[in-house]
Amino acid sequence: MSLSDPPTAIAVIALLVSALSALYTRWSWKQAQRANSIALIPYQKIIYDSFRDLQAHMNQYGVRARPEEVSKFYSPAITSNLYFDDHLSDLIKTYQKTCSRLAELTLCNTLSDEEKNEREEKYKSVSELGLKVQELLNKALSKGKING
Repeated sequence: MSLSDPPTAIAVIALLVSALSALYTRWSWKQAQRANSIALIPYQKIIYDSFRDLQAHMNQYGVRARPEEVSKFYSPAITSNLYFDDHLSDLIKTYQKTCSRLAELTLCNTLSDEEKNEREEKYKSVSELGLKVQELLNKALSKGKING
């Protein structure tokens, strides 16, 4: 068999075309993934900005968190699973629930010793969770940056 043989030449050309086609398909797939991740950035940023607003509120007011401020993060937290991986989304939702419970305890005029302890635990948990969520959000958003 030699390349001067027409069937062999056609087979070699077909092999080259299929290899190039596979490379182009892989490149197209990577570009589509990149475009999809870029398209998510505005939605991820809404969640990030809402989280940062709540985190600032919690840092400022602590155990005196205002329920009306905490409730603003409910919708972004609930939809976080559409834009982030399950682990980060679960942490975001846990953060929102913990802040909400802390704000509920703020509404009570008198707290039992058990509720006071719960309030302190929730406040400590909010601080720790907030740092973890912030770290993971920063990582997730930096992955979506356009790097050429």
